[in-house]
Amino acid sequence: MTFRIALCSVSVLLLAGCVNSPQQPQEYSPGYSYVSTDTGGSEKGVGGSVLAPNACLNEPADDDRSAAATDLTIVSGVGSHLPSGCANAYNLQRMAESQRDLVEGRRMGAAAAAPTANAARRYLNGEEAPMGGANSGPLTPQTTLPVE
Repeated sequence: MTFRIALCSVSVLLLAGCVNSPQQPQEYSPGYSYVSTDTGGSEKGVGGSVLAPNACLNEPADDDRSAAATDLTIVSGVGSHLPSGCANAYNLQRMAESQRDLVEGRRMGAAAAAPTANAARRYLNGEEAPMGGANSGPLTPQTTLPVE
């Protein structure tokens, strides 16, 4: 009986330890900015700007302490990693119909369900006669077998 109580106590303590260490929510910036592409006075440089996600303008999200590194293992660095949210924002940028929509946006049109909702409202209010359907056919059986 005491073994059972001790086992339950240890389980509760382990679960309580997990609750006390919440992770901080990651910062995410859905914004986009124009970044200058001017090379700073080079003769061959092309002046102008390009649209880039704000999340990609942050410092790389590298952690010097690798999870795989122990006293017995050596883990070499793999280089810079993208900042948090950069890949998602970049993928969204590539999927947008117009790059301008990411900065300004545009007025939304009618909902796609509006024609269906209007048709249902007209039918329920009796403004339209039903057009028929699967159950509106003749009452004769639709089979080629003789009816007994």
